[in-house]
Amino acid sequence: MELCIHASPTPDSIKNIVPEEVDVNMEQQLQQLKEESLKLIFLVVMLVVAVDDQPSQKLNFIDAIQRLGVSYRFETEIEVALQHIYETYYDHHDDKANDDLYTIAFSFRLLRQQGHPVSCNVFNKFKDNNGKFHEYVIGDVRGMLSLYEATHLRM
Repeated sequence: MELCIHASPTPDSIKNIVPEEVDVNMEQQLQQLKEESLKLIFLVVMLVVAVDDQPSQKLNFIDAIQRLGVSYRFETEIEVALQHIYETYYDHHDDKANDDLYTIAFSFRLLRQQGHPVSCNVFNKFKDNNGKFHEYVIGDVRGMLSLYEATHLRM
């Protein structure tokens, strides 16, 4: 009676069985699936945010993506969202859009970074006749910080 012992396959021997074409094709499919899944995640979040249709929520999401360093994967989607915000709230000079300094400064920064020609006149409603900020605005720490972050952007 003979005892046959077969050695378990090693990674090198398996690699020889699978043609390189299949390996490359599988990597391409995997990369494509990653891209599609990331775009789907972005679209789902944007749809959830769009239900409320608050520009501040969309802007917060876009800012988070940019700060995480993955905005390069969503350039088209970010541009579409910012274009919609620009056309809806700034292109038509909609003064009733928002009286919140934080949201206006935040959107000013993100839109200017993307190249939209947002006028600095959007901040005039927070100034008195002497060109100084109203007292209630100075107490808005979050708004003032957002304004500070936006001050370095010029057209």
